[in-house]
Amino acid sequence: MNVRYAIIIALVSFSATLYAEEEADQKKLTSIGIRVTEVQVNSATAKNALNMQNSLMINSAIAGVNNIMIPSASNFRGKGLEWDSSVRHTPLIRSNYLLSYSTLTSGTTILTDIDKYSYSIGYPPTTIKGQDFTVFDYSKNRLYTTRVNYGADFLIFHDSKNPFLENLSLRAGLEAYENNVTLSSKSNAYISSGTSGAITTVKNGIDFTTPDKLIYRESYLNGTLGFNYSFTFLKINKIDFGVEYFKSIQSSADFKDKSFVILSSGNTSIPLPSLQQGIVKTDIRGNRFHLGYSFQVTEALFLRLSYSGAEAMHTVRNSTATNQSGLALALLSGNSAAFLGSILHGLGPYPSSRDMRSQIGFEIGFKY
Repeated sequence: MNVRYAIIIALVSFSATLYAEEEADQKKLTSIGIRVTEVQVNSATAKNALNMQNSLMINSAIAGVNNIMIPSASNFRGKGLEWDSSVRHTPLIRSNYLLSYSTLTSGTTILTDIDKYSYSIGYPPTTIKGQDFTVFDYSKNRLYTTRVNYGADFLIFHDSKNPFLENLSLRAGLEAYENNVTLSSKSNAYISSGTSGAITTVKNGIDFTTPDKLIYRESYLNGTLGFNYSFTFLKINKIDFGVEYFKSIQSSADFKDKSFVILSSGNTSIPLPSLQQGIVKTDIRGNRFHLGYSFQVTEALFLRLSYSGAEAMHTVRNSTATNQSGLALALLSGNSAAFLGSILHGLGPYPSSRDMRSQIGFEIGFKY
């Protein structure tokens, strides 16, 4: 989690609490809960990580390689833990705090890599042409999500004579939100053909010598706006729901792809290490909702079941990643255009993916 974002939220929420307590004209009501969650995510972070290599498509073309990556990502599933607290400072103002963490894994994720290349090496120059079709099998995948949220509720109908309106509130807040994904492939299936002079070689099989590992982390400072509503019936039952819109104010992200590729050269193969890494400029916007049912066991103890969902677009705007395998190819071929394509930052296209997540939670809470 980006420490700067967490500090900003902590300072804002602490200041709001002090101000509200100074203005309070009645005893405040506080609730604290611990929630265990079951989470499912169709991850935009993972999809953008798999698609980031396409941001170097134009760079590769300059270097003499036509390349495209086609991903097929699986859903992530796992457990999470949340701590939340609500403090009613005045009849008008209520503060809400949330700390959320989840760790998830996914099934097999497939990335299809299609390459077609043509370059010359040696003197006199020998032209090497070929095409590769490779399917990477990412079977060891993890996604970590952290969220630190502060939201201020304004109960604008708190003094209404209509009991159905008094618990309707408008919410505004800030949150630090981070996703960190690691995708690892230990093997790939391939079909390749290469021509060097008059010699053409065709190969296929399962390759365990060229592993691939993607690491992508994105952190956001988001502003949030929404509303919440709750109502109690039969004195011990409560239904609550809310809707929230969020958008990034600041962001930071970084990407790394560590792999090892083989280019065919007639009867031989040329091993090329590949490292693509860089700082990524990204933004996020989306919405989320929650629905909960609480049962008041005693005056102080309550149990709560909840369901929540969220949908957001994660859009990469720019990146400092460069094509290191293209640099090796440029040095082999002596091609100045290939060298230029390998040292330039990614020329695009940059990925934009939809993130969809849902979770079911069980909470034990206390009021005092």
